[in-house]
Parts: sequence; structure tokens; C-alpha cells
Amino acid sequence: MNVFQLLSIGFGLGIKHAIEADHVAAVSTFSARTHSFRRSIMTGVVWGIGHTFILILVGTIVLLLHFEIPEKINLGLEFGVGIMLIYLGVRTMRMKDEIHAHTHGHENTQHAHKHYHTREPHGYLSSFIVGSVHGLAGSGSFMIVILGNIQDTITGFLYILIFGLGSIGAMAIMSFLISIPVIVTSQAHNKIEYYIRIISGLISTVLGCYIIYEIGFVEGLFLL
Repeated sequence: MNVFQLLSIGFGLGIKHAIEADHVAAVSTFSARTHSFRRSIMTGVVWGIGHTFILILVGTIVLLLHFEIPEKINLGLEFGVGIMLIYLGVRTMRMKDEIHAHTHGHENTQHAHKHYHTREPHGYLSSFIVGSVHGLAGSGSFMIVILGNIQDTITGFLYILIFGLGSIGAMAIMSFLISIPVIVTSQAHNKIEYYIRIISGLISTVLGCYIIYEIGFVEGLFLL
């Protein structure tokens, strides 16, 4: 396999890694709380940057020291993702809407217009942290295994960067698509926006519970 083929595989794996169910569920809890396409896209981008950062950090250790991550640590990282998904899901479902009244006058008449605003108790730092936690879960751990078989250090670093670019691009697109129904309905149909957030939070919570069960009992983390 030549370098171009290897890097192409890395890019494809980066895209695949970004659109895994647990990643989409996590980002959807952020996108379901935003009223801005730009902010939604940036949330996905920052998630991807955090994701790539942790891969570069661990990938450097693998490339330079030829270190192999033990299976129990891999399972522990997946288990941590499950806990995080439950937290994000519950937090999203517990969000409240704030009502603001904006007044203005016409000659001697005053009018008040009510607007609904969703609290967004997160910043880009939260997205970065979530992306970092996801970095080594799922096919991210497979990417680390591939690095262990790459003899050329420069090629290994290029592989990490290409993998990361695939993740960043795919997650930015996914975050944008998820935010469309939220933003479209946020002004005229506040109740619909509320139900979207509840569904998003519920999916994240259920998936988190499933991952904890799968890793803890089926994969045998508690038995190792």
C-alpha cells in the first residue's frame, strides 16, 4: 500500500468515525440548542478539533514509542463515552426556555412582543472536551492500531492530520444538518423546537445507557 492509498483510507475513516451513532448523538445535543447556523457549524468544527487534538497527542506516543493501548483502557474510554452521552442527554432535556418581552411605541401606543430564547449552557469549550473524549472511542482506537504499523513517522503524522480533517469536515456538516429543523422552527413553532430537543436528549440518554451495558457486561469490562 502506497502513501496516497494509506492517507485516503485515513480520510475515509475520519469521516466514518465522525458519523458514528454516539458522535452524532453527542453533537445533536449541542445543535438542538442553537439558533444560529454559524454557531452550529462551529460547534461541529470545534468538536473535530478537540477530537483531532487528542489523537495527535496519543498518536505521537504510539509513533515515537510504539506503545500499544491495552484493551481494558479502550473499553474504559468507550464506557466513559456512554456516561457522557447520558449527561448530555439529560442536560438537554432539562433545558428551559426564557421569554423576553421587547417593547416599542407608535405615537402614544406601546406594544410588547414576546420572544422565546433557549438557554445555551455550553460554549465551544464543552464541544472541544466532548470531541476529545470521543477521540479514542470507536474507530479512533482502530486508527491508533494502524499507526502502530506505520514505520515512517512523517507518514504517521500526515495520517493523523488527514483522519482529523475528515472528522472535522464530516462533523461540521452533520452539526449543520441537525440544526436545520431547530432553527427553522425556533421562531414560529417554539413547541416543535422543544420536542426536537427532548427527542435529541432522549436518544443521547438511551444510547449512552446501551453503550454502558454493552461495554460493561457484553464486552466484559467489569470482568477484566
